[in-house]
Amino acid sequence: MTQPTPEPGAPIRVLIVDDTSVMRDALSLFVGQWPEFEVAGTACNGAEGVLAAQTLRPDVVLMDLRMPELDGIEATRELRRLTPEIVVVMLSAYGDQTLVDEAIDAGAMGFLHKGSPPQQLRNAIKSAVDQRTVA
Repeated sequence: MTQPTPEPGAPIRVLIVDDTSVMRDALSLFVGQWPEFEVAGTACNGAEGVLAAQTLRPDVVLMDLRMPELDGIEATRELRRLTPEIVVVMLSAYGDQTLVDEAIDAGAMGFLHKGSPPQQLRNAIKSAVDQRTVA
């Protein structure tokens, strides 16, 4: 079943989950500069991200792959179980195909290398919202 995209004209709400404060700040800056997005919040690990997603109800979660307490793959599995309407785009400094496959198997809608250009991040968020489905 396909979930509706945000109301026409409403910004796509994005939650940023990364254990590195510099990365959270950089992603917030990039995402916040584009008028079609709104930064709903940030979290510093997977467990905090799952809780924040349940409270803030973003449209998209940008999820770091490797974090303490609950890694991105396990956090994505938990999010998909608790809030299947929220889509996840996994971010990682590692591009290993096995990790990509694990992220997609866990329910991530996409996988993006942290070194990707900002426009690719923008496109990945839009694409994830456009393609989301409930398992």
